[in-house]
Amino acid sequence: LYGGKSTLTQFDATLSGEIFNLPAGAVMAAVGTDLRREEYAFNGDARAANSRPVILNAPFDDANALSGVHRNIRAIYAEVLVPVTKKMELTLAGRQDHYAGFGSTFNPKVTVRYQPIEQLLFRGSYNTGFRAPSFNQLYNGFTDSTYAGKDVVDPAKCPTLKVDSTKPGCESITPIVRTGGKATLGPETAKQATVGVVFEPSPRFSANIDLWEIRKQNTIDSFSTLTMLANYNLFAGNFERDAAGNLVLIDQRWINAGERITRGLEV
Repeated sequence: LYGGKSTLTQFDATLSGEIFNLPAGAVMAAVGTDLRREEYAFNGDARAANSRPVILNAPFDDANALSGVHRNIRAIYAEVLVPVTKKMELTLAGRQDHYAGFGSTFNPKVTVRYQPIEQLLFRGSYNTGFRAPSFNQLYNGFTDSTYAGKDVVDPAKCPTLKVDSTKPGCESITPIVRTGGKATLGPETAKQATVGVVFEPSPRFSANIDLWEIRKQNTIDSFSTLTMLANYNLFAGNFERDAAGNLVLIDQRWINAGERITRGLEV
């Protein structure tokens, strides 16, 4: 009935090797480049409704038809491994990306490996990250649908959020709910860190404990109508009103929603 196509064209090159020697060993380095073109197309059904075949429950996805969108990404990166002592290694890396439509971003990484004795290893790392929104999140068409339930009130006029026709402002309303893509969506960024220890008393036994944390900012997310109502102060900009101040539309499209922290312990 319909179909889509994603195309990735990529060229990358890397040069690596020893650059000089220190008392603790050779300093290793790598430099490289990564060039990509991402393309996406989705056909939907561009025919007029009266000229289409009659197919029961056919899921024609016309609002999301895209004749073709693309973006170019250029990146350069470098990495250096330094044997600080016979027992400690330090790795420094950095990557510069330029995304068409989003600009440039630089993301560094540092890792440390310390092995005071053969049976014991300490390790840690820190880096930042970047993720651009997908084509669907940016360019999908939007759909306006009238809210079908009878459990919604205007959160600015009814703090209890409970439908009660006897209380002014707490009457049931059926606003339009808008879903789909948003061209003004921004990228996600992240900070990530790990720290851990490995214990290997013999060649037949090894144990490790690693603590990790990821802090995403400007997280790309979407929320249900009821969640947005319950957090009206956070989402007030997504509620549109008419000249009389009545709530007429709730914009439920993708947004950059703040920070999300994930932590874990791996044993």
